[in-house]
Amino acid sequence: FGTLKAVETFRDMVDAHPNWWIGKFDFLGFFMNIDKDILWDKLSNFIKDRYFGPDLQTLLYVSKVIIYHCPQDLCVKKSDPEKWDHIPPNKTLFGQPKNKGCAIGNLSSQLMANFLGSFFDFFMLRVMKIKYYLRFVDDFTVLVPYKIQIIRLIPKMEYYLSAELHI
Repeated sequence: FGTLKAVETFRDMVDAHPNWWIGKFDFLGFFMNIDKDILWDKLSNFIKDRYFGPDLQTLLYVSKVIIYHCPQDLCVKKSDPEKWDHIPPNKTLFGQPKNKGCAIGNLSSQLMANFLGSFFDFFMLRVMKIKYYLRFVDDFTVLVPYKIQIIRLIPKMEYYLSAELHI
């Protein structure tokens, strides 16, 4: 719903539980680490399960082309080459394997990232049963009554992200 809605929702959560513990996290280098094979597998299954139009094969084809597009292959660099040496690897598509990363500025990348993030949402809300959880693209928070709950969540979140989404 946008940044403002996320902030307002989080504020309401904290106002309702002022003495609870807040865990704030993000997916490190999320867009550069999106595994295109996993994204394609999840999206193509989602489309096949829910879309029954006559152009299903076209939709699948276009979706696959968008997911596997590598804009870094045909770009023209106009800045000083030495400046590129100082960009952290998790902030650029250059040097990433062909099946990793999505261009952060593309609308399709934003939509795909949120789609992929929805699987983590399910994990947090349904599997881990975190009642007060909020994600905005690659940033997320949890609100829990005890600090130990956050500490115990961290390895489970890391495992899920690594094993299931390769993030």
